[in-house]
Formats: sequence, C-alpha cells, structure tokens
Amino acid sequence: MSVADDLKKIQGRVKSLLNDSPELRDNDKLLWLAYISKHTNIPIIIKLGDMDSFKECIMDENTPMFESISRARRLVQAEYPELAGNKRKRLEIATEVKELLK
Repeated sequence: MSVADDLKKIQGRVKSLLNDSPELRDNDKLLWLAYISKHTNIPIIIKLGDMDSFKECIMDENTPMFESISRARRLVQAEYPELAGNKRKRLEIATEVKELLK
C-alpha cells in the first residue's frame, strides 16, 4: 500500500471518529488515543499491563504516528468544516472580525 493510500485510510478513520465524537475535534492527543484504541490491539495490551507488548504495538509500522493523525484531522476538517472544533471556529471568527476592522 502506498503512502497516499495509507493517508486516505487514516483520513477516513479520522473522519469517522470526528463525526462520532465531537470532543476529539480540538484535541489531537485524545484523537490519537481514540484512533489507536479503535484500530490496533492496544486496549487488550493495556488491560494486561504488558508494557513490552504496548511498546511493540506503538512501534509497529501499521500504527500511525501522532503527526499523521494530526495531519489527517486538519485535512478532514478543511474538507468538512462542520467537523472543525471550537478552536478552529473561534479562529475563523477572529480572522473575519480582524478583516472587518481594517
């Protein structure tokens, strides 16, 4: 699978998470945790308290980097503004007001 295909797959999963859980829209850490909890076997490892297995899972090439999830979120929110978090909406309003005051 190519890097572009991987990003598309991650974007689809991120879009689903943002749609289902609005609290993830402003917090990349929570989004990353939700992503790996849903799409890896980490929840089983955490329950067992096996840190070596946890490390292996995090280091696995199929577990996306934090930055990949964050980038996917930005791309999804750019394409689907309704999935933007409150921080982004406030920033857009502030920018509009700033432009009006010029």
